Amino acid sequence: MRLLKDPDTLAEINEFAVPVNEFTQTTVGETFVLLQGDKITCRSQACNMGNMVTDAMLEDLVMFQSEESWSDVAISIINGGGIRTSVPPGSIIVGDVTAVLPFQGTFDLFDLEGRYLLEALENSVYHYGDASLSGRFLQMSGILVTYNLFLPPGNRVVSVKFDVLNVQSLIMNHWTLRKLIEL
Repeated sequence: MRLLKDPDTLAEINEFAVPVNEFTQTTVGETFVLLQGDKITCRSQACNMGNMVTDAMLEDLVMFQSEESWSDVAISIINGGGIRTSVPPGSIIVGDVTAVLPFQGTFDLFDLEGRYLLEALENSVYHYGDASLSGRFLQMSGILVTYNLFLPPGNRVVSVKFDVLNVQSLIMNHWTLRKLIEL
């Protein structure tokens, strides 16, 4: 059975499509290199798209602090599975941003004890090497983690170093936070 298209509804959709299409073509930045956000890379290793996204998460909080306070956020984390595509060198438009991060989730700011951060880092590589590339591999800013993938799951984090001396808060996309709570 084939449904007929309602001409009034189509006219309304076409009316809204013009400003939406114009907005998605708005330039928001520029890159001189390929921002690699493909599934294989960002779900298995640090990728420059993950670096850019997590750096932007931190920058957003630093840029928009009140006059009375300074950000104490030192770490940002997003799951590699939340990054969906690459962006070629050149202008970055709103449409690129929505293609890279299509889920329109929130970024949540919270305090986290170190033992839970360690659990999240271990979880990131717990199933490392599976063909499924589940998307749990974490992309991070403000933290340097060394893993030994030859060690058994749950014991693969060898070292954790922070970019700042006093880590109080971190920001994480909502999906990763929800999965952390499930641990």
